[in-house]
Amino acid sequence: MSSESEMKWFCLGVGLGFGVGFLFAPKSGVEIRKLIQSKTLESSDYLRNQAVNAAYAAADALKPDNKTIRPRNESVVSVGAGSVAYE
Repeated sequence: MSSESEMKWFCLGVGLGFGVGFLFAPKSGVEIRKLIQSKTLESSDYLRNQAVNAAYAAADALKPDNKTIRPRNESVVSVGAGSVAYE
């Protein structure tokens, strides 16, 4: 099977499982829709916050006065020293 065909079968299985889950759910349709909506909003808020935190961390790491980023020539020297030590 090709990976495209496998992906189609996987998506079909997920869709069928989702549908069967709705049929046998212990809550009414309105309650389930509200639950799905609240969980979706929670997830999107969480992902948005994580993206903002990652952006701040990246901006902080790229500041010129930050000591965590090594100058370019320092890494070249260490690579050269490693090859000399290996020989």
